[in-house]
Amino acid sequence: MDGIGTRLTWTVRHRGTTLSWGIDPTRLRFRIGLLRETAGPQADGLLNHIHRFADHLADGFAASAGGVLPGPAGDLLLAVAVGRHPHWFEDGAAPTLHFVIDPDTPLAVVPLAPAAIAIERA
Repeated sequence: MDGIGTRLTWTVRHRGTTLSWGIDPTRLRFRIGLLRETAGPQADGLLNHIHRFADHLADGFAASAGGVLPGPAGDLLLAVAVGRHPHWFEDGAAPTLHFVIDPDTPLAVVPLAPAAIAIERA
């Protein structure tokens, strides 16, 4: 469900493991702004963030506790989602998202291989 004022839960599934993390819709626009400001060689801050922190997804799966994906890995997936579907986030919209990662793709390269991540909007 899309909406402002309620905490959202996003999920990511890879090789039979599903992890989740909370998203505060009231801070989503701010977080996207920070991701867009990531400095680097690319003109797009989102791409800079993805390239700089691509290893956070694998690290997040390795460090997860209680089925919760740590924050840096969630920010990486947020950058991927905004980069591929910016219209989902227009005017402060906060969609509920589910990420499904191709089980044949190693987590270390997933953020750099867009076809390896399916993003479903609930």
